[in-house]
Amino acid sequence: MIILPHHKTAIHLQLEVIAPRISPLDPLYSLLTENLRREQSGYNGEQLLDYYYRQLVKQPLFLHGLRIKDKVGSDFFQIDTLMLFSNFILIVEVKNYTGSLTYEVETGLLTRKRDNGALDRFDDPRAQVEMQRSRLQRYLDRPDIPVYTVVVFANPNCILQVNGTQPNFLLRERLPQHITQLLASYSSVPTNQPETLQLANHLRDSHQPSNVTVFEKYRIHRKSIRNGVWCTSCKRAFMIRENRSWHCPSSFHKDSDASSRTFQEFKILFGNEITNQQAREFLNLESRKTATRLLQKANFKVIGKNKGVKYILK
Repeated sequence: MIILPHHKTAIHLQLEVIAPRISPLDPLYSLLTENLRREQSGYNGEQLLDYYYRQLVKQPLFLHGLRIKDKVGSDFFQIDTLMLFSNFILIVEVKNYTGSLTYEVETGLLTRKRDNGALDRFDDPRAQVEMQRSRLQRYLDRPDIPVYTVVVFANPNCILQVNGTQPNFLLRERLPQHITQLLASYSSVPTNQPETLQLANHLRDSHQPSNVTVFEKYRIHRKSIRNGVWCTSCKRAFMIRENRSWHCPSSFHKDSDASSRTFQEFKILFGNEITNQQAREFLNLESRKTATRLLQKANFKVIGKNKGVKYILK
């Protein structure tokens, strides 16, 4: 049972909107597109394991992307996938790396060799997942519940070599077998399913998504963002408003409702309140009447009066 489903983080959603709206000539462009690629890769990697989760005979309770506050200090920690069984908990750290990877157990060094012989170095996944386990155990304060960890390399184009004994590093195909072996060691232990569900619901209710915005994280100035309504066909050019419809100068596509998507992009970046002036600016319109007509057509709730009118995006 999925208690907390897969979800894109707020930063991920904001990067999807803002990266295409930054000029390729802007120094921020390469940084934002690279971080968007990483966010999407991590999200895809977690979803790649869903097929293997479904192969389990005994289905656990799943919490994906759980982010909770540590009991020590004010920091938060996040777990890719948390699996709650009746007798134990399993933390799954997902890596979606491609290429030839080598992990040195003694040093914790994870590297990838490129075609030109150069090496990419990654953070130690074992140290990451062990820290997650320590923080989760501290949060739960339940010594009676064993917490196990596993690092799963989800990408089919990954070749993994582990130098040393490390049973918790797996290619995705071996995940069901690994979990089945864990379950076998608890086959004679009494289960308590209501308590497990109660714990899963408590963790879900404790989940706190990050409220950091791309503007704070990457120091993006509002003037750096290109305004306009993306073509809903080619998605490469901004459309022009003519004869009560949107027209793409590149693909010649017409869409009278293209601004609906743009309103949603505004909501992702700036929140769910928008004024007529903000609508004109973001949609790149000159006419106040046209902006009003589009906002009214979308049937947004109106608050305030006269110059203080705002529309609540839904």
